Amino acid sequence: MRSSKALFGAVRLDFRAMYVHICTYNPEVDRNVQKPNISFDASASAASLGDRAKRKVFSGPAIKAFVRMMDEWEIAVADRCAMLGDIPRTTYHKWARGDVSALSRDQLERIGIVLGVYKGLQLLFADAAGLQRWLKSKNQDYAFAGLSPAERMSQGGMTDLYAVRQYVDALRGASA
Repeated sequence: MRSSKALFGAVRLDFRAMYVHICTYNPEVDRNVQKPNISFDASASAASLGDRAKRKVFSGPAIKAFVRMMDEWEIAVADRCAMLGDIPRTTYHKWARGDVSALSRDQLERIGIVLGVYKGLQLLFADAAGLQRWLKSKNQDYAFAGLSPAERMSQGGMTDLYAVRQYVDALRGASA
């Protein structure tokens, strides 16, 4: 399993404001690509995602990170579409090829939540097999009601994504 740094490059999140900033520049992989000039404003609020130009800057790297996470977790395309807010499969494939303009605020927030789950699981599990087993196994805890964490996230609701994120954070002892 690759480290989250190798997978995403520099990743910065402010979940309280639901502000997502993902910069996927990796000099080892993207030798011929100039580093994006994206600044991070720690005082930014969720209102900043209302600006289409800012969302456009975040959208390409966000989708790239999302696709890499889903590939690593071996999540089906239909479930990926549900996690992004029930987008059509054709739209997902278009975005996965890199043909993305500006994602909606909702879609960026969804990717941010999934990224938080990914980061939490990287901290909890030392091996990829254990992570996959937990992610895909049926769970009787209240948050999952017999579904696996992957199935719960694939239900498509924002509350489903949050439930898994909060559960993972609680497992690792993180405070909100």
